[in-house]
Amino acid sequence: MATRNVSSMVSRATAASSPVTAARKHKGLTQAGLCAVLGISQGHLSDIERGRRSLTDEQRRQIASATGVEAAWLVD
Repeated sequence: MATRNVSSMVSRATAASSPVTAARKHKGLTQAGLCAVLGISQGHLSDIERGRRSLTDEQRRQIASATGVEAAWLVD
C-alpha cells in the first residue's frame, strides 16, 4: 500500500487522536513496542502522543519508518 494511502486511512480512522497515536495504532504497535524502536520511556511517548512534548526530527523519521507513514504527516 502506498504511504499516502496509509496516511489517509489512518487520518479517517482516528481523527481525534494525535498523528503519532493514529500511526502507531494503525500499525498495531503498543506504546511499549514503539518505545523499543525509539529508545524512549513509555511516559515520554505518552507525553508526545498527548502533545506535552514535541518530536525530534530523528524520532519523527523513526516513527515514520516503523509505521509506514510519511514523516511530514506526523507533524501536529
